[in-house]
Amino acid sequence: MKLILVRHPETERNIKGELSGWEECEYSKLGREQFEKLSKYLSEIHLSIYSSDLPRAKLLAEEVARGHDVNLIIDKRLREVNCRETLPHDSYESDEDLRERVNLFLREISEDCVIVSHAGVVRWIVTMFCGKEKGGMVSGFPRDTIFEIETVKNENKLSIIRV
Repeated sequence: MKLILVRHPETERNIKGELSGWEECEYSKLGREQFEKLSKYLSEIHLSIYSSDLPRAKLLAEEVARGHDVNLIIDKRLREVNCRETLPHDSYESDEDLRERVNLFLREISEDCVIVSHAGVVRWIVTMFCGKEKGGMVSGFPRDTIFEIETVKNENKLSIIRV
């Protein structure tokens, strides 16, 4: 199986160092450039696309799917962790909550696919398949980086692609 993991482009909140959680936020100028580069690169990959329902990820997934004969599945389980500091304040999650919902999602995936999501989700998927050390490095890469996990002979291989 092959999983192509994509973080959403940079937002205005990312520039300010603010957490976003489930709150909506606009792409920054750099984020719009990343959007263009990522959508162009991903348009050459004709796999099903799974995306967070939050607009900062969903917009990219919809752009990649537009004009291509691929399945686009929007799934709330691919949302970023809802932080105590962000809205809605009455439904924040722990890291364990995030891991549990992402694990439930992954149990249902049996095909090569593209997953457009958020740092927390991408970090957890990489950690789960490739170990904590590799998962921990996800946030250190620019947002126009794609993480590809491929299972070869019962071993998970991580490739890092800059677009």
